[in-house]
Amino acid sequence: MCRLGILLLFLSSCVEEYVLPDEIAEQYTEQLYIEGKILSGTESIVYVMKTAGMNTGGIFNVPDAKVYVLAENGFRTENATYSTSGAYLIQTGELNDLTRYKLVVEYEGNIYESDYQYLQASQEIDEIGFTEDFDKGEVRIWVNTQGDNQHTSYYMWTFEEDFEYHSMFDMRVIRTSAGYLHYSKNYYPEVTDYVNPYYYCWIHRNSHQILIYGTDVLTENAVKQHVINKLTLDTPDLQTLYGITVYQSNLSPEAYAYYSQMKSNTEEMGSLFAPMPTEVYGNITCKNNPKIKVRGFVTASTTTMKRFFISASDLKQVKCQWRDGKMLTKPIFSEGYASSLISYLNNGYAVVSIDPSQITDSDVAYTAPCINCLLSGGTKDKPEWWPNDHE
Repeated sequence: MCRLGILLLFLSSCVEEYVLPDEIAEQYTEQLYIEGKILSGTESIVYVMKTAGMNTGGIFNVPDAKVYVLAENGFRTENATYSTSGAYLIQTGELNDLTRYKLVVEYEGNIYESDYQYLQASQEIDEIGFTEDFDKGEVRIWVNTQGDNQHTSYYMWTFEEDFEYHSMFDMRVIRTSAGYLHYSKNYYPEVTDYVNPYYYCWIHRNSHQILIYGTDVLTENAVKQHVINKLTLDTPDLQTLYGITVYQSNLSPEAYAYYSQMKSNTEEMGSLFAPMPTEVYGNITCKNNPKIKVRGFVTASTTTMKRFFISASDLKQVKCQWRDGKMLTKPIFSEGYASSLISYLNNGYAVVSIDPSQITDSDVAYTAPCINCLLSGGTKDKPEWWPNDHE
């Protein structure tokens, strides 16, 4: 499974074999990457991936591992269910604060385990808010929280984003500011004067950054307006309504040290899976073969959650008009162009005309995303908790 890189040095017409030193060669061998959280009272998510050797490159999901949580008192969860993108979902249920837990991954005849650890208690998020940077055209989302003697001074956040956006034109509204809208009713038979399933769409995203903060060097265990996400005004995120669901956990000093080093390494190298200037292997070992190196870290904690919305009307900055789709360039000689415009309609495009009843050579075609929000990467999967009734 492991391959050492061999470099050939050509010196004075002689060929000499050179073996990479162990500390360098380890960066280029195939390795497992295991990371996740053992969570109490909710679903635990663990990622199991494999990094390839130097000669092949790439990162591979591992869908055929056996993953579960084991308690020091003998309790064992059911095997995790493999989801997507390397994620395993474990139904951990309510865990005992007085018991230590570890993650177990069985893969290709090897058994990988994290260290036993107690659950770290996580306090509530006090506040989520935002500030606007007018010079950069940014919206920065921040969190406030504070702990006491029962909590560590190390914090970690993950978040999920959902936002609603809409297409440039609404096919229910024929009269627009640019003229009269035409589209093919055969191409969009679901659209009526009252129903348009192609106007509003939603996009869901998960965070992938390492978001941590330590208050150990401060005079109080308090996090004040710590920025966890930045949005710009030229994207659909803030066009209509944006929602962020933030999850907060407290970290042990060992976990914080690990993630601090990983954050530094990834910011320097640009990738979690690139060969690192400083290798950090975390708290996971291969029990039956200790020589096998494993990257990653597994924490154990409770977690707290808070949700926050930003409406376009909340912003003081002038909102850039986001458009996915464009007006097609008219030919220099547009005689007979009307027939081309009509053919565009049959391909799902839109045409804006000066005359409400006919299309002429002077009118303009718009690409399909201008009237179909589904072509801009969104879906009709509106979250159940979404606060408005758009369809």
